Amino acid sequence: MPLLIHKDVDRPTFLGLLRDAAVLIGNSSSGIIESGSFGTPVVDIGTRQLGRQRWPGVINVPYQQKRIRAAISAALRLPRHVSNPYGGGPTGQKIADILSHIKIDDSLLRKIIAY
Repeated sequence: MPLLIHKDVDRPTFLGLLRDAAVLIGNSSSGIIESGSFGTPVVDIGTRQLGRQRWPGVINVPYQQKRIRAAISAALRLPRHVSNPYGGGPTGQKIADILSHIKIDDSLLRKIIAY
């Protein structure tokens, strides 16, 4: 099968590729956020996504070829299961319910930064 390279793809195509991929390799937020919805294991390279909540199928490694290769092998052995810490299911309804109970007044419009 020939190698195909695309500069970008539309979102539905990307999500289909992510769903069907054996493993996602890189440092994209989609590896941290969307991959859990499909149970696609991730090798997250570098520090760009450190500190973000992630699902157990994400393996973080530094920019070292030997460590990346080992992480890919480990990721390919992970069981595929859906585990998205960012929610799922009726998220839109949950957001609507919360917003329906917020008191809308001037205090909502004032931005207060307190450390």
